[in-house]
Amino acid sequence: MKKRTPISRHCIHIIWGMAVCIAFPAAAHHILGVPHYAYDELYPQTPVLTYKANLHTYRIEMTAYPGKPEPGERTSIHVYILNTETGMIHDGDVTLTITRDRALLPEPVVYGPIEAEVEEAMFKFFPNFERTGNYSLELSFEGSDDEWIIELPMQVGEPRSPWLAVGAGGATLLALLIGLRAFRIKKKRAERVSSAVPLPEAEPVETSDQDLRPEQI
Repeated sequence: MKKRTPISRHCIHIIWGMAVCIAFPAAAHHILGVPHYAYDELYPQTPVLTYKANLHTYRIEMTAYPGKPEPGERTSIHVYILNTETGMIHDGDVTLTITRDRALLPEPVVYGPIEAEVEEAMFKFFPNFERTGNYSLELSFEGSDDEWIIELPMQVGEPRSPWLAVGAGGATLLALLIGLRAFRIKKKRAERVSSAVPLPEAEPVETSDQDLRPEQI
């Protein structure tokens, strides 16, 4: 009868690590960027939206013109990605997805996901925003080491904060609840008064001069 060769703890750890990596793959790096408005030499009359960052071995630059478009106005978004280790432009695809921000409701996708290839050392997108509002630009690309996702805010027109509508709705609901509670209290009080049994009226007592004391005459 052959003896079974025992599995070493080291082998068990390797197998367990492989299983964990397969079941739970590494999450992408999610960056919440903060863009800025600036004036470009080519467009001195209109501000552009710019974003620059160094992410590990990559240098990212994004330019959106106009920086705050009006509804229906065509927007140009250019993305520049440089691998600082090789000094080469990123040769993979870059994906752009744009969603419209809403406070408590699902954020609808208004553009994309659109994949762009490198063209003239950059990646170009041309979205068209139909409505005034706050939007989120999500840029994603697969680097040599990991996947990167960059989320940037953008305004179209002069939007109001989506939380103002939530606050106004909450105040209206609170006032309605207070008014309904006051109405119920008044109704209960009226029911109590109408259901109360009235007390009998006291009969007048007749008195004569004989019943009165001398000092009362």
